[in-house]
Amino acid sequence: MYHQYAKDMPIIDYHNHLSAKQIAEDKPVENITKVWLDGDHYKWRGMRANGVDEAYITGAAFRRKF
Repeated sequence: MYHQYAKDMPIIDYHNHLSAKQIAEDKPVENITKVWLDGDHYKWRGMRANGVDEAYITGAAFRRKF
């Protein structure tokens, strides 16, 4: 079924944590890391649970590095 109907279609992620407003307004992003991590509390929780320092999750180090 994939090859017959879907192989030439775009990949659409119906479940994400991106801002619908940012998508609708076609706002540029600084880099892919900020798209992936900004505002996603599920990823933040995983990072915290694995001992990542808060500065690298939502703090100054995150903003400076990426």
